[in-house]
Amino acid sequence: MGILNRYKSIEQAVVHSKNKFNKSKYLLLANYTDTDASGYKHASISLKPNTTYKVSIVRYFGWTGSEGGVLLISGNATVAAGYTSIANVSYPNINNSPYTTGADGLLYIGYHPTTTQTQMTNTWDNTNVQIEEGTVATAYVPYF
Repeated sequence: MGILNRYKSIEQAVVHSKNKFNKSKYLLLANYTDTDASGYKHASISLKPNTTYKVSIVRYFGWTGSEGGVLLISGNATVAAGYTSIANVSYPNINNSPYTTGADGLLYIGYHPTTTQTQMTNTWDNTNVQIEEGTVATAYVPYF
């Protein structure tokens, strides 16, 4: 019996990485469709409800001045409150911030209202984010 015969469909046989952050969804400013009371644009990251996640932010070199000044991951829809600023993570350190999702299972990523697409692109070119279930950060692996 082949391995695919054990599954009802090919989707059931797909294995996903421990990294729950699909960076490709957040590369364009246009993908951040909601605005909080402070003017920060944000988008949601769907995860399991009432679950603790470790957020690791890996920077590949120091601040260049050409990146988005505030790119955030927050545990609530008011992105400016309770956030980790990706731009402020010092190279080569990993910033590990635990977040527990609420009943909706959402974390939020957003940016400062004055951030340009060029700044956003420069930030993502030099940064990887890993969101993994639990309280201990492990080595970065890409989302798949």
